[in-house]
Amino acid sequence: MTPSKLNSLLGVAKQGWIGADLGAAAVKVAQVTRRRGSYSIAAAALVDRDRPWETDPAQDPVEETSADALLAGSSLCNALSGRDAAAVVSMSRCEHAAVKAPTTVERLDESEVRRRAAVLALPGLDSCQLGWWPGAAERSGDAVSWNLIGLDRDLSDRVAREVVNAGWDCRLIDAMPWCLARAVGLVRGADQDKTFATLDIGYDRAVLCLVQSGRPVFVRALRGVGLRDALGIVRNDLGLDAGDADLLLRRATEGKSRADTASPLDETVLNLADETARTLAFWRGKSAGLEPGRVWLFGGGALLPGVAPAVAEATSTEASVWSLPFDNEEASVWPAPLFGAAAGLSALAWSVGR
Repeated sequence: MTPSKLNSLLGVAKQGWIGADLGAAAVKVAQVTRRRGSYSIAAAALVDRDRPWETDPAQDPVEETSADALLAGSSLCNALSGRDAAAVVSMSRCEHAAVKAPTTVERLDESEVRRRAAVLALPGLDSCQLGWWPGAAERSGDAVSWNLIGLDRDLSDRVAREVVNAGWDCRLIDAMPWCLARAVGLVRGADQDKTFATLDIGYDRAVLCLVQSGRPVFVRALRGVGLRDALGIVRNDLGLDAGDADLLLRRATEGKSRADTASPLDETVLNLADETARTLAFWRGKSAGLEPGRVWLFGGGALLPGVAPAVAEATSTEASVWSLPFDNEEASVWPAPLFGAAAGLSALAWSVGR
């Protein structure tokens, strides 16, 4: 019997890849461990950017490098092992669209995808690396919406170099919807074969996905309901400068918010819940009645007071904040929901293909 087979029988831990989530306001690094069929976070680190990315890349005069943050994350994660790594970039830096194809079409090559996308008048796609996959069949039954995500080639190449410079082998640059879908499969008791939704409430925007049998079939960016917007509301309502408002928002996501912060944050939470419910209802009508059994919440916004109950009430479905246990106290300095995408990247170690 080989050592690897013996280790498997004995339940010896196996490390996932190193996952690097390059967000608009912070870089998150994490590595997941598998032990006896259960998953936990073996190492994790969060490094804030010196200055968050602007919503519009064209308005951002600073080169959007993540090199220093990745190096800092690598040094903070003492428990990291191996060199295989994967990265994902904030959806605020990605082009996303859906193109239709007949249900008889099983595969689309890149030239066909670009031809179909040309009618959408998204000029940014011309300079992008593309990823695409089939979504859900439309209610009419004669067409399927294919999801298309693009990342600027220069940014993609730079991210790959920065991951290598951090000391790792960049095996893949993934798309956020797949990272989150994979992360749900790591949670004990979660049934990835059922239909569920993922809601990543990041700094720049929230991203909602409907996942069927482990595949994201619908994807939508919900603008105006990210943490950047919550920060603006807190600043305006309480008359605070940017630093004090940011501190209050951080304390709110840690469950330590002052009572006078509740009202402005309630507005953000309710807007988010309503937008989530409207989008799920639209998808239900567009498809053959696809409906999630649960909404999984990720990101810093998942830690806002009352967000899970608000989403559950608005959508009439269960809502849970995504989490995994930590292997050690060093890794648990930060809340687990911040590392959902990075954990989903780490899980690529056990996923061959899509």
